[in-house]
Parts: sequence; structure tokens; C-alpha cells
Amino acid sequence: MARGWTGDFEPNTKRQKTMKPLPCFQLLTCMMGLYLGWVPCLAATDWPQWRGPDRSNASQETGLLQEWPADGPPLRWQASGLGLGISPVSVAEGRVYTVGNRDGAEFAYALDAATGTKIWATRLGAAVAENPLMRWLTQRSPTVDGERIYTLTAKGELFCLRAADGQKLWQKSYATDYPTKRPWGYCDYPLVDGDQLICTPFSTKGVIVAFNKCDGKALWTTPGGSEGPAGYGATVVSMAGGIRHYVYLFRNGLMGVAAEDGRVLWEHPRADLRFGGSYTPVVHGSRIFSPNGYGGGMALFNLTPCGDELMVEEEYHKPFKFDAFHDSTALVGDHVYAFAAGGKPACIELRTGKVVWEKETAYGTNRGALTYAGDRLYLRHLNGIVALAEVSPAGCTEKGTFRIPHHETSMGVTFPVVAAGRLWLRDNDRLFCYDIRAGVPGGEPALPQNVLLTLTAKELDVEGSAAGSIRQGRDRAPDAIFIPTPDDVVERMLGMADVKPQDVVYDLGSGDGRIVIAAGKKHGARAVGYEIDPRLVELSRKKVAEQQLEGLVTIEHEDVFTVDLSKADVITVFLYPGLMERLKPQLQKLKPGTRIVSHQFVFPGVPANQSITVESKEDNEPHRLFLWTAPLPTGKPALQEDPQ
Repeated sequence: MARGWTGDFEPNTKRQKTMKPLPCFQLLTCMMGLYLGWVPCLAATDWPQWRGPDRSNASQETGLLQEWPADGPPLRWQASGLGLGISPVSVAEGRVYTVGNRDGAEFAYALDAATGTKIWATRLGAAVAENPLMRWLTQRSPTVDGERIYTLTAKGELFCLRAADGQKLWQKSYATDYPTKRPWGYCDYPLVDGDQLICTPFSTKGVIVAFNKCDGKALWTTPGGSEGPAGYGATVVSMAGGIRHYVYLFRNGLMGVAAEDGRVLWEHPRADLRFGGSYTPVVHGSRIFSPNGYGGGMALFNLTPCGDELMVEEEYHKPFKFDAFHDSTALVGDHVYAFAAGGKPACIELRTGKVVWEKETAYGTNRGALTYAGDRLYLRHLNGIVALAEVSPAGCTEKGTFRIPHHETSMGVTFPVVAAGRLWLRDNDRLFCYDIRAGVPGGEPALPQNVLLTLTAKELDVEGSAAGSIRQGRDRAPDAIFIPTPDDVVERMLGMADVKPQDVVYDLGSGDGRIVIAAGKKHGARAVGYEIDPRLVELSRKKVAEQQLEGLVTIEHEDVFTVDLSKADVITVFLYPGLMERLKPQLQKLKPGTRIVSHQFVFPGVPANQSITVESKEDNEPHRLFLWTAPLPTGKPALQEDPQ
């Protein structure tokens, strides 16, 4: 592959509007395109869009681990600095694409799939504060089509970017060009079909629109009417009756429009749809399987030709408790795998709606996301547990689990992606890449690569700054997400540093202030917390006041990379290795004897004077602690950073 990537209710019948079938040759071509995944010139192991090449959420990839080691598959690299976001990745031609919010803006990223290093980042516009719960209706993966990338922002701005360097080629605004009410934010999964880019602004000015994928010119528009509010699932292609058309789930039901000119071919109400319809219709020959949450259950429709017309028949509508938010289905043969209520994987016979089995798990939670590859389901749960399960209509057998390191608790789950022999897991600001190839040569596993994604002034669109400089100062987005250290681990950190009343303790990235509060309250030391997030600064200052520690403990709203650390006797950190590497110039100026304690992470290339592992009684997890004493030895970093 390119760029050095080596991953290795009663049925009813309703007559509808129709159009003439396509000529045989064109039909054959369309069917080939459908079964090949609609997106040309992609490797078989690529995952170029939401739910994969054919939007079935099932990969055709083989040669994968059939069972995981006790601690999970090997972690090859993790990248931090994507910013706030829930978008899964798209993988194509050795690159990984996603979007995230940081520094007050939404960015699109391209990373090297082999190493996690940044290839480019493009600012798409100002960030939008999304509802922490309802945003899970809108996991907006970029769509990759050869030399172009298509993505929709939370503000409803559609961009076409050049894959090589992220340059903006053209742009459309849903809010301006296709205004409509979107109570839970904009969502679309652009679909490339030949030269057309199919989008669903779902406005009275255009329900579905086909743009020329190269220049953004509107080729045809499906007029708006009384269809009701927009849905949040993806558009799919159907060849039922020999007519190529696009199927879309909206608030009131399903509709199909002709690929040729956008004419409405059929519509059908969908019982028990309310709030947000977040599930993508599943195409199976002439049939459309339609799942949905919020009590929507599942329905099956059959589309058949009648002369020059189509007939749509509802074959069944049955209850099933799908998750309200997550588009968690995968089509494999004649069965659909899904998540049932309580985080239970389930198998459904598509033709009958029979639930063949549901699997109880010890770690299941109310919400989860899944994908399928190589007779295995990859199941990601709300609590950070990722599981591998061997599945078939005969049953489900677990084949391994692991927990995402320092998983950030949230109200939803970003979908796992399997592509090019890797398992890709987005956890808000971080992206993890696991090697799940079978038959990889053994030996001592290499330490995973930790990559910090920095943005240049040019990428940030900061005027008057050097193009290659990294932005600093307190008025910028945090470099990492605050993850609270358990209180019993905090105490071990302070004990490891032998904190005494005469000491001055600095906590870099102090979060809710728990470390500096403990240093003042339990050890009588003066302590200063440095925190860039103004919300956490306010919160921690309130906590200091509640403990009546204002005489000992101070919280400063500062960027830790601009602070003079020379007066500290003890420094505590819980930062990713890339951020610790950036601290080195400041730490080289520490007075001799200053103790530095890190939670979980080491300074790249600097051996610790002492390290211990603490089993926390609060979270029942092991925590590694490292101690250094100034002066730090000099040396080249072992961490690979952005080449900026």
C-alpha cells in the first residue's frame, strides 16, 4: 500500500413513485460498484468511511488474531492532542483521518497509520459546544475518496479537502444553503457514488443533494416537503428492482431517491420513530432492514418491481431494545449482529426478525459500539472494556478482553474500527492503534510509541507567528484531558517524594486541585497548582477555600510550559510522555535535590531513580509511579514527536 503502510405490525403494501430500470450494462456496472463498496481504488483492508466500504459495518479483512493474549493485543502507538471529539477514524492508503476540537476550533487530521505522527491538520472553523449526551447521535467520520476527503462540521459546514495536504478545495454551508432545524446538531456521512457526492441536509431547499465531488456543484436536489425532522443515520445504496437508489431514514420513516436524478421513488412510514433516528438502514438484496433505538425496534421492507413501478411491503415490525444513540449493527450474511439493552451482544435473523441469541457479559454496560471482522465481533463498552468474541448464528464465545488505558468516562462510545490489521480506538483526545494481525513474528514486544500532536501557528491560523511555532499561553485549549488520580495514589505520590512542611510543591496540570490540597492539608507544605482550564481553576479554588487552605495552597491559571519551576522542592505530574518531553528545558533549571514524581508516565530517555506500582483501592487498578531527583541527566528523547 502507499506511503509505506504495511498493515499487512401487519404487513401492508403501498404503491409508490418509480422510475424506469437502468439498461442491463449500466445495471451490471452499478451492481459491481455496490458490491465492491461504492468507493473505487481502495485496498481491501481500508475503512474509508462511516461503517466501512459498503456501510454494513463488517470488514472483509482476514488474517487477524482469533484470540487475544491475557492483556490484549499489542499496542503499537497512541497519539494524544486530537482535542475533544467522538469521531471514529477513517483509514485509507496508509493514512488515518479524523476530526476534533481544540484551541477553540474544529480540525481535521491526517496521521501516518504506521507511526501515528501528524501529516497535516486543517482548521475547519470555530468549535461548537455540543450537548454531552445528544452529540452521540453524530459520530461524524470523514469520507475518503482517493485524492479527496469530505467532512461535515458540527456547525454544518461541508468541506472537501485534498488528501495530500488538507488544503480546502471547496465548501458548502448547510446552515446557509439548506437551512433547517437541527435540535441535536448537524450530522451527515457524505457518500461517494461515482462522480456524485450524496449528502442529506434535509432542508425544504433540499432533502438529499448530489454534488459533483470534484467542484461541489449541485447536480440534482430532492425537494423538501413534509418528511419531518432529519435523521442521524447514514445514506446507503440499494439496487432493488434493478434501480439504483439511495435509502435514508428520517424522523417519520424511510425514503428512497433515484441515483440518476434524485426523484423520490418510494417513501414508507416507520412505526415508533421518535426523537433522533440514528440507525443506518441495512440493505440485503431487495430488502431493507431498519433498526432504531428509542423503542423503534426493527422492521423489514421488501422492494419489488411492478412493471415500471416499485412496490414496498412491510414484512414485519418487531420490538427490540436497540441503544438509543449508537448505530450498533453489523450485517454478516443473513444475520445482523447488534447490541441489546444492557450492553448484550445479540444475533438477529434478518428475514424473520427472530432473535437467535443474546449474550450476557460480566462487563456489559448500558451502551456500547461494535464492528465485525473475520468471524469476530469487536465490542467496545461504556466502561472502557474492549472484547473480542467469536460469533455465528450458533452462539457467541468470548476470546479476550482488555481495558483502554486511563479510559475517560463519557456518556457514549466511539465506534471501534478494524482496518489494515489494526484495531483503532478513539478515546476523546487520544487515539490508540493495536496490532491484531495473526502470525506476527514473536520476540520481546517493543514499547508502544507515544505521539503528541502539536499544531503550528499556521495550522491554528494565528497571525504574526512563525509558521512552525507551537502556540503557548493560558488562553488556549488544554493539551490533555483531566483524569483524576485516585486519592490513595495521590498520598503515595507525596510519600514517595517525602514531602515535608518546609517544602514547596508544584503540581503541573492540577485539575481539581486534589494533589496540592493533600500536600497542604496532610503534609503542611506550601503548594501551587498550575492549570490551563479555567473551569478547573475555578473548581479547585473553591475546594481550597472549602478546606480553609488559602494560606498554604494557591491555584494559578497558567500554561505549565511557560512557568518558572526553579523555586519548587517537589514537582508532581500526570502528563503524557510527549508533554513531559516538552517540560525538559524547564526541568533542567531545577535546583539540585528537587524531586519529581510522575503518575504512570516516564520522561522519554531519562531513567527513573525509583519506580513502584500501586494498587488503588478506589478503582482497583494498578498505577505506576516514577521518581527522579534533579539534576536530570541529559539525553536524546526516546519519544517520537511531531516533525514540527
